Amino acid sequence: MFIIIPVFILLCCCTKGGNISQVTQTIENSSIYTEQDIKNAMNVVTDYFKNAENLQYCTLTELYYNEAISSDTSEVLAEQYEAEEGIILISSFDVGAENKHSGLDANRTYNNFKWILVRSNGGAWTLETWGY
Repeated sequence: MFIIIPVFILLCCCTKGGNISQVTQTIENSSIYTEQDIKNAMNVVTDYFKNAENLQYCTLTELYYNEAISSDTSEVLAEQYEAEEGIILISSFDVGAENKHSGLDANRTYNNFKWILVRSNGGAWTLETWGY
């Protein structure tokens, strides 16, 4: 019993980001990006989500690409961030009661939460901003 408690406490203290274990990822057909391009952008978002301290006690439940939403503003976003391409991913996530210092409302589900990423020369996606 003495071994279990310290290990449990250590595991709790080391968790610094959000939970991505329940996320459903949906990729619509795209005439702009390959499926792998979109998966790579999604990986950037999920990596950020699971490592961001301000998302601790949050659970990402849905992450998706919608061509109509993304293509309407992707060119403008690319220009804004001085890149060649921009993509918008949409998510839903739940905020737990324990999340009190992130600027997010505790015990709330955020829907249509946007993640804006850019890239140039077919390189890696960079997460630039997020929100509504």
